[in-house]
Amino acid sequence: MREITLHDRLSFNYPWTTLSDDPQAFRAAVREFLDNGVRRFVIDPCFTEQLIRSREKVDFLRKVCKKMEVEFCSVHGMFGDDYDLDIPVLQRRRKLGGKLLAPPGGYSIWRLTDTFRYLGF
Repeated sequence: MREITLHDRLSFNYPWTTLSDDPQAFRAAVREFLDNGVRRFVIDPCFTEQLIRSREKVDFLRKVCKKMEVEFCSVHGMFGDDYDLDIPVLQRRRKLGGKLLAPPGGYSIWRLTDTFRYLGF
């Protein structure tokens, strides 16, 4: 059995939203990473928002992962007025798809696995 190295566990970030409307460019960027030994990626906050709003983009990403044998294994937390984890209005927090682990008004942690489940990964 091959020894697992740090490189095997690293996830690489890229501004995927710049390519999200061009499937050929998206695949070309993934191919360039693959050619350099990278198979694991981070979904950036802007791309996460696009995925939440477009089921077609989720389906496309799943097909890319399967066909190119790569994985998007982590999601960078979303931020800003609509997504900050400490939104004081509890109803708005629940709409973000995560589970509240701290009381309103305090710092909170959302389980990113809930985001993955929502996206179908």
